[in-house]
Amino acid sequence: MKKFFPIAFAAAMAMTLTAFVGPSSAAYPVNSCVAKKMGAAGKFCASVLGAWSKNADDSVARDAAITKAATKLDGSWTKSETSAAKKNVDCADTTASSADMRVSVEAAAAALAATVLDGVTGDKADTGCRAKINKAAAKLCQGLLKAEGKHIKALIKDKDGTALAAAVAKAEAKFTKLYDKSVAKALGKGVTCPSTTDGSAIQSAATAASDEVVTDTTVSPNVATDWTTISVPLGYVEYPAKYPKAMTTLYPTCSRLTPYRYYAKRGTTNNLLVYYFGGGACWDNLSCNVAQTFAQAVDESYDPATGSTGFTDFSDPSNPFADWNVVLIPYCTGDIHWGDAFGGYGGGGGVYHHGRHNASLVEKYAREHFVNPDRVFVTGSSAGAYGAIMNSVPLMEFVYPASHFDVLADAGVGVADLTWQATYFPNWGVAKTVPDYVPGLDGPVESMTMSNTWANIANHYPDHRFGQYSTAYDFIQSQFFRAMGNPGDPLTWTAWWDTACDWNTEAMTILGDTEVAVTGDNFRYYVGAGTQHTIWFGDKIFHDTHGGVPTLASWIGNMLDDDPAWANETCTDCNMISVCSGGDNSGQACSSDLDCPGGGTCSADPAPAGVESAFPGYPVVDCPAP
Repeated sequence: MKKFFPIAFAAAMAMTLTAFVGPSSAAYPVNSCVAKKMGAAGKFCASVLGAWSKNADDSVARDAAITKAATKLDGSWTKSETSAAKKNVDCADTTASSADMRVSVEAAAAALAATVLDGVTGDKADTGCRAKINKAAAKLCQGLLKAEGKHIKALIKDKDGTALAAAVAKAEAKFTKLYDKSVAKALGKGVTCPSTTDGSAIQSAATAASDEVVTDTTVSPNVATDWTTISVPLGYVEYPAKYPKAMTTLYPTCSRLTPYRYYAKRGTTNNLLVYYFGGGACWDNLSCNVAQTFAQAVDESYDPATGSTGFTDFSDPSNPFADWNVVLIPYCTGDIHWGDAFGGYGGGGGVYHHGRHNASLVEKYAREHFVNPDRVFVTGSSAGAYGAIMNSVPLMEFVYPASHFDVLADAGVGVADLTWQATYFPNWGVAKTVPDYVPGLDGPVESMTMSNTWANIANHYPDHRFGQYSTAYDFIQSQFFRAMGNPGDPLTWTAWWDTACDWNTEAMTILGDTEVAVTGDNFRYYVGAGTQHTIWFGDKIFHDTHGGVPTLASWIGNMLDDDPAWANETCTDCNMISVCSGGDNSGQACSSDLDCPGGGTCSADPAPAGVESAFPGYPVVDCPAP
């Protein structure tokens, strides 16, 4: 798995291949398609139950009616998919096929009908009562799926599900009324109907059938449960997104016009993890073409199938995302996933800062395969931390407005040299991509601060949670801070230890200012010991408690659970540490490989090249008093 060397907090203007659109309440094409399919499945469910109601004792007539209804279902499926395809959305890949839907709905409806008919005496009143109950169940099944379809089509208008709940309650009330009326009429004729079940059981069965349809049309069964690589040939991609600053014409590419690719896997829940990789940053000829301080292509080292540590270990019971759907967004554009520009920089063929193009492409994939998650966790490491922060906004506002969000930045605090920011920030074209419809994000990008950015987003979305992780003396963040302070002198950039203490002071100030500026109770930070950069792919995420902090896995668990124990955490002893990587003691403290049996190695925090003022000797960090 790739090691990630990111960061430079930035943004601005430049050449674009983007078409911007204004806000719209129109449903995204895949949502419209799914809504139509849900409605068609509801009609089919009603037809199957209706066939049982009319032809309980005539299997030939019943099967003929069901076959006729299945033909209509197939036609509706095809029509919906064709309509979506005209808008460059593959709705066929979003849902189960009509053939699979026929099988599952017919089986559920037939089982429900058989339950109602079980024990029928042959008495006319009994038979008639049961037929009416099946008819009522048919209306219930159709009503439930009609309600779900309306909700999916209008997520922005029904963010809290109030309209959905009301429609479901209405459908259930109608069923109860018809059921009670049918039973009472039969009782008036001296018949107990039905004798083997009751209305609540039938209602539960109809709800289960509806839920199965919802799952099969909103969580794509066509996404493999193993990691899948989605390769993207060079060329334009039309993305029919309709929200402010949405890119409707994408040109996904890595920095040097090499093809882009990303990764996905399906879990067993309706939750979605969105992860942005890190990989450095560049902003001029020196950083982009000479020092090349960023990942320039998506190579095999990004492949999550090659990793089995940290949160890529889906077998670890401590991993809160083990059963989630996942999309992973590689990084190869040098622009912290925000870019929409081309930088000539005087050589090397130029740099395509198309980070937002690539992020939008994966956003398109996600919303067309995981249509309405219950929960979304957006995160990223290093440069990807900034991608998670800013790109989570359209996800929350427009893509998944009915989902609950948690957003975590891993090793991207946002310490920046202000002169560097004013000079180089515009090179990435981020002024065109920053979601300035969020109050407070509409100012000049050259003067943005991370604390204000975090606070404005957290305050605008008070029902969602936001978190920041970093080690106290992160050597890569310190290194980029040093590079920003000495942009023309690359020979000094590697001496991160000369900047680590200043970086720490600035980082703690940013975190403290953010906490003050957030008016709600939905932002927390976690500062661990040492100098390591990023933690997402490390085993220490499950075990490390150096400096008196809880494990990051438990801290994230509290974040997910809205537990009062989710609090700001800062190491009390923040000196450098060594932990086992792999083996029987993975994540545990060590002094040598002997402490890491079972094939593990003792991995030490990055240390200075020599004995320096703030680092008199490993593992001590001795910053001068402010």
